[in-house]
Amino acid sequence: MWHVAAGGTIWGDDVVSRLEKLKRMLEVDSDDAFLNFGLGMEYVKEGRHAEALAQFKRVQEIDPDYVSAYFQQGNACVAMEDIEGAIEVLGQGVAVAKRVGDKHAATQMSELLAVLKK
Repeated sequence: MWHVAAGGTIWGDDVVSRLEKLKRMLEVDSDDAFLNFGLGMEYVKEGRHAEALAQFKRVQEIDPDYVSAYFQQGNACVAMEDIEGAIEVLGQGVAVAKRVGDKHAATQMSELLAVLKK
């Protein structure tokens, strides 16, 4: 079966992975924060943490208030054993979460920060 994405991109679903589909959709709209975040999460699933980290940074460039990107970037840093990097980005994420009123995310990131700072 063939699919047509926004912008007329066509591909068959029998040979294209979810990751490849996201990449192709981003060719049409590279500034879509949701698609960039999704690509980052696909990289996480594949254990490709450096690439995930780059995607989450891209999300923050597009939308500095995309709170989940900070949390996932912090997790990617931890997976790569960059604890200082994780502490830095999670601290930024807590500030953003509080500013936009996302108490749940602020609490999650604060709890992870407390563990990392021990």
